[in-house]
Amino acid sequence: MLKLFIGGNSQGHNDLAIKAYNGIIADGKEDSIESIEIGCGVVPMDKKQILYREAVGRSCCILAERAERVTRVICGIGVIIK
Repeated sequence: MLKLFIGGNSQGHNDLAIKAYNGIIADGKEDSIESIEIGCGVVPMDKKQILYREAVGRSCCILAERAERVTRVICGIGVIIK
């Protein structure tokens, strides 16, 4: 039962997810790569970084497709988009 929170760096998606699920989230620090949340951000100028961000974006699309719910967070405000 995947619930995906997306948003740019420091937009509050981690805090909102932690509050919504009483601290039970996969944040990538201690969880496997298969269970982490992937965020979005500014596209860098470096070619390798651009390719990495594109891969992250495609991965996010796959996760969103499989997710039960997707919440986009901007300025700490979550809007359910799926």
